[in-house]
Amino acid sequence: MKNTLMTGSLFGLIGGMALTLAGCGASTTDDGVSLVDKVSIPSTPTAISVGNQNTVVAETSDGIDGALTTSSVSPVGVSLQDQGTPRFSLFDFATGRLLETVQQGLAQQQNLPAAITQSIPCDSGSMSLTINLADLTGSTLRAGDSFSVSFNNCKDNMSGSTANGSMSATVVSGSLETDCDMDMYGTCSDFSLGMSFNDLQITEMGVTNLVDGGFNLTYTRATNTNTISGDDLYMYSGTGQGVRMSNFNIASSLSGRSETTTINMTLASTRINGSVQIRSTTPLVTTNVDTDDYPSSGVLQITGANSTLTVTALDATSVQLELDADNDGTIDYTDSPVSWTTIEAAN
Repeated sequence: MKNTLMTGSLFGLIGGMALTLAGCGASTTDDGVSLVDKVSIPSTPTAISVGNQNTVVAETSDGIDGALTTSSVSPVGVSLQDQGTPRFSLFDFATGRLLETVQQGLAQQQNLPAAITQSIPCDSGSMSLTINLADLTGSTLRAGDSFSVSFNNCKDNMSGSTANGSMSATVVSGSLETDCDMDMYGTCSDFSLGMSFNDLQITEMGVTNLVDGGFNLTYTRATNTNTISGDDLYMYSGTGQGVRMSNFNIASSLSGRSETTTINMTLASTRINGSVQIRSTTPLVTTNVDTDDYPSSGVLQITGANSTLTVTALDATSVQLELDADNDGTIDYTDSPVSWTTIEAAN
């Protein structure tokens, strides 16, 4: 499965990384939905071993993909995996039809007031959009402008997804023109967008994914680079699993059809019962984003409690796993080649 920041494959090497969470005990939100409380996601470093290394890699991927995977069909960024389980993508949500709705709301204004509030139709329920403008010139979101969206049982019949909660965004620098298409490189100017989520809930097929926290989205046109970074982002589900990304920076650049991705972050998860440090010691390169599901080169280092797992892409279908189980600098276990389907099976 391909993951993209715009049109590339981003971290498809670990594939499937959807927010289909299952694991520890859940709490209850104000509206009665049973969800894992973010404070219950364990943060103590996890010891990586031969017995859990595939799960650690798969769960690492889940967190990244839950934030970044694109392919959604609904206005709220939800689509279905092949297995029929919900996939929630923050990137889809932040930059897909919702952003287009904001741009269209600006374009339709003849005389722009400082604040614009619109009710956006849903198939059932409602969605309310408020835009606050620091500069009333033209129909472009510029530095200082902001918008917020609130969902009240907003249902999309095509995907069967329902949204509740709210999100907000502020243009930190640059501008977002009405013709900026985040699915196509070269149509947007440089910009930085700060986004926050307040108990945003997306429900599909009886499963509710909840997002809280935020990230910064930065686009640099000259290098076709998208960067998602932030301090804390929580993703957790009524099925019982939670993931927390902290101190994260994920950047992806496209040159022709080749995509290069770098990753640096801490990820805590209920499934691995702790946290790991993740960084790409060598950038991950997907040779052809149109045909390759996984990077053909690059090295990912995952560090746990007194243990380090090195994941090296051998080609577009397989990797090598090298485990230093006691951090003494000596590889204790090597598994090579390992197909990505084997890695995904641990998910």
